[in-house]
Amino acid sequence: MKRRITFIFDNYSSGEPRKLYKVDKILIQNSSIRKVCLSVINDAIKHGLITWTNFVDDSNSVAVYVSSDAITDAHTGWVKSGFGIKYAINRDGSIKVLNGYDPLHQDWTLSEIDELINCKYIEGDSSKLIIALPNGLGASPQDLFDWLGFASNVFQMTGAVGYILLKFRLLIVDRKIRRIVDRWIKNGMRYPVQIRDFIDVKGEWKLGEVKKRLKLSDEYSIKLLDALGLEPKGDLWRLTHSDRSINNRKRWIRNEKRYIKSMEISE
Repeated sequence: MKRRITFIFDNYSSGEPRKLYKVDKILIQNSSIRKVCLSVINDAIKHGLITWTNFVDDSNSVAVYVSSDAITDAHTGWVKSGFGIKYAINRDGSIKVLNGYDPLHQDWTLSEIDELINCKYIEGDSSKLIIALPNGLGASPQDLFDWLGFASNVFQMTGAVGYILLKFRLLIVDRKIRRIVDRWIKNGMRYPVQIRDFIDVKGEWKLGEVKKRLKLSDEYSIKLLDALGLEPKGDLWRLTHSDRSINNRKRWIRNEKRYIKSMEISE
């Protein structure tokens, strides 16, 4: 199916007098958004919107935002969403978190952006995309975090068992947690706040959707949602005002701060 998509190039970060270049493109669902954005920027260059370069290609950084009530140009896009759309979807359906400069070289398809919007991971109208060409970027930030320690705390075991059985269980659990953490890091989840932010983009979740997006089993999906303070209401999970919900959420946030603080001290 072909669709008309409006691209708006904003020279906000170029240092030139502020101008917008607007053009409509006919795309299919698997069209490369990045490829079209580069073409639009090159057209904007020909129209004199920026003068510090005369051509862009795939090596250039491009910020892409979905137009919404909160994002109306490149400036509001930066305020709301940093260097572009915060998420991507892998072929296996898992979510990929885009940190720092990561969105600047991500290539979404139109159908992928539609899925992000339809699943309520981002807001906006995919028929209008805002693009910018950041200039003078520094080195990409490097992040370190003891994810394994944090995840082991989140997925901790409960219940009284014998010492030998407990040691055996912990060994098995440790291996499972390592695999979970490895997947999360591979998908750009550098800090636990990113898991919390992703879950918080929606008011309620089905367990199957959490399993798919975060690549978790039923058991660990339940453990994660519980640790974040969500509780089951029918077939949906949501934050409630129960003591357990409030205390679990507070505990997660305390651990976020504690691990970040310990990391900063060690640097």
